[in-house]
Amino acid sequence: MVKFTTGLCLCFFFWLGIIYGQKQNNQWRFGIGAGINFNTTPPTAVTGSPIATTEGCAAVSDNLTGNLLFYSDSRTIWNANNQPMPNGSNLFGDPNLSSTSAVVIIPKPFTPNIYYVVTINQVTPNQGIHYSVVDMTLNGGLGDVVPGQKNIFLYAVVTEKMTVVPSGDNLGYWLITHDAPGNTFIAIKVTQSGFSATPVLSSVGNIQTFEPNHFKINRQFTKMAITDVFSRTAELFDFNFCTGVFSNPIQWQYSSFAGFNPYGVEFSPDGTKLYISTTLTIRQFDITSNNGSLIETTGFDVVGITPGVTRQALQLGPDNKIYVASNPLSVINSPNLSGAACGFQENALTIPNAEILAGLPNWIYSIASSANSINFTGSCLNSNTQFSLQNTAGVQSVSWNFGDLPSGALNTASGLNVSHTFTGTANYTVTATVTYACTTETITANVSITGPQSISVAPISLCLGATPPALPATIPATTVTGTWSPAVIATTAVGTSNYVFTANPGQCVSPESFTLAVTITDASTPTFSFDTSFCAGGDLPIALPGTSDNGIPGTWSPATVNTETSGSYVFTPNSTQCASPVTIDITVLPLPDVTVNQGCEGGNYELRISEPGAGLTYQWFDTLNNPLGSATSISVTMTGTYTVEVSDGTCTNRVEVPVSNTNCSTVTDIPKGISPNGDGDNDVLDLTSFSVKRIEIFNRYGRVVYSKENYTNQWDGNSSDGEELPSATYFYYVVFDNNEEQTGWIYLNREY
Repeated sequence: MVKFTTGLCLCFFFWLGIIYGQKQNNQWRFGIGAGINFNTTPPTAVTGSPIATTEGCAAVSDNLTGNLLFYSDSRTIWNANNQPMPNGSNLFGDPNLSSTSAVVIIPKPFTPNIYYVVTINQVTPNQGIHYSVVDMTLNGGLGDVVPGQKNIFLYAVVTEKMTVVPSGDNLGYWLITHDAPGNTFIAIKVTQSGFSATPVLSSVGNIQTFEPNHFKINRQFTKMAITDVFSRTAELFDFNFCTGVFSNPIQWQYSSFAGFNPYGVEFSPDGTKLYISTTLTIRQFDITSNNGSLIETTGFDVVGITPGVTRQALQLGPDNKIYVASNPLSVINSPNLSGAACGFQENALTIPNAEILAGLPNWIYSIASSANSINFTGSCLNSNTQFSLQNTAGVQSVSWNFGDLPSGALNTASGLNVSHTFTGTANYTVTATVTYACTTETITANVSITGPQSISVAPISLCLGATPPALPATIPATTVTGTWSPAVIATTAVGTSNYVFTANPGQCVSPESFTLAVTITDASTPTFSFDTSFCAGGDLPIALPGTSDNGIPGTWSPATVNTETSGSYVFTPNSTQCASPVTIDITVLPLPDVTVNQGCEGGNYELRISEPGAGLTYQWFDTLNNPLGSATSISVTMTGTYTVEVSDGTCTNRVEVPVSNTNCSTVTDIPKGISPNGDGDNDVLDLTSFSVKRIEIFNRYGRVVYSKENYTNQWDGNSSDGEELPSATYFYYVVFDNNEEQTGWIYLNREY
């Protein structure tokens, strides 16, 4: 309802829990496109909102971040993107957007994300108070009015005054309004269950008519101030925020001049001063005497008449300054101070592309967001355990019982923040008796006291120049965190250094520090004493050892020795060892070579070493491994497998010689050699006169290189395949027509 030619408006913007550091009121939206952001210091102007209201409006922000959630002019609800909520239009607020307290926003007690948007319209015609429910989880987190919970009728009144304060039991709020004409305050309790159907009525003080001015409750929730246009008086009431009852009115003359019509009213943060705007001026009163006559004598004009300037709504901001609805905004910087010391500042904040018409947002205070509980830190024996309450809103006193009877008189304490040293390791039930203005609450918590953790790290040995391990920020097998000095292990010098760990404060640990010894040693060389040479084909004299003679474990590459070929073998110490790899050369010695010829000589069958080597020794054995002598040849009379051992003094080669026939009756007539050079003399092995049924000729390795049935004189030094055989001693096996068998040797000579 427009009351003054200036067309100013008052917007209600509720600050939930500002006395407890919450940020529900850190965004203001009001007037025509006007806004203020109190998340900055100093506050900054905000533009771009679509709001355009003469007077009433409200906004709410996130209580932790101060970011805007939504705002309203009593007819429309806009979200944080400045878009109307899908179901947020056509609220039963003032259709003319000219109601002093058109809309307030109340968080539903103990119910996150749910808000009541309460609207009231002009005095004439008056449709009463209605509310709608906003759920911030709807519309993708931007919020919307819950379907079926819009424009719910609450109470029939004929006034434009409305405000909200927390109830003294810390369980809800009082929604306060006033009848007109009449002298009755109406207080409706708002709890988690909703709005009470039975308001508290207080008929006290002057008759209020249809004045569009404001009323306010101080920050201490003990006083209500209201002004009267026609009598130019102000009234002050006691308010019981436990019962919702108003009482003990006192009044005084706020102005003796007609035309100085009241509009805005506001308390200083400490509740000692009251400021009243008279459209043109602002007057300060000291209300500490609680005596109307004395209060009137303290009146001080904070600012006088300035041609063309109107000053109407007054609103305490989150920075404890009082903001004045003028264009641009003015501010009272130190409202707790008397007289000129209050620091009135004209044109303190300009909001571009906006117009301030009626006023500024009102406050709403916070209650606890959840049921109360006990917080505690520290659970270590022989150390203080600190206790406090999760929520201190509205708390007047706290009595503590720690459930630790052996501690005697120290088992109890009083205060919002206390500490206790428990006498033993056990589970304790701690009880807090919390007294609010209107009620008492008993809260318990289970506290487990434990003995301190022991911390240590085993000494470390590292190799000079090695990459050091990181020192642990949390000691292994514990939850203890802390810092090291020095912070990094150095491996640049040989020796032992100490590194000190100090536990972070507040942990259950004993001792709180310890010293780690780190030893840096130079790399040692693994040593080995096993024989590094052996004869080819023999057994390795010793397996490659997994630990060196000087006690260094490691691995070999290759892992096993090749007994046929000399090679290098690398021993690599294990990673935990401060030692260098070492290479061992293993030599495989060759066996002495030996060739045995056999055949008849002078009527005897002989085994003879072909081309005996210098420095070699020989030993013959029969088929039963009996020694037969050490000469370079022996005569044998029995068939079987004979063995000769040849030794060079280091390695011994053992060769088996098979003998299949020792009959030498005709052996003297078989030639001992041929020389196939084409001269017609001994070019072939001529056995024409021996009646040979079959002949086989072997090389020194026992492989048949020539064979023929019914042989006469065909072998000319070539193989059965026609390949020319090299000069060498060859062995033959002959079967005669009478089935006698004969073996012997023959030398093929291609040099003549």
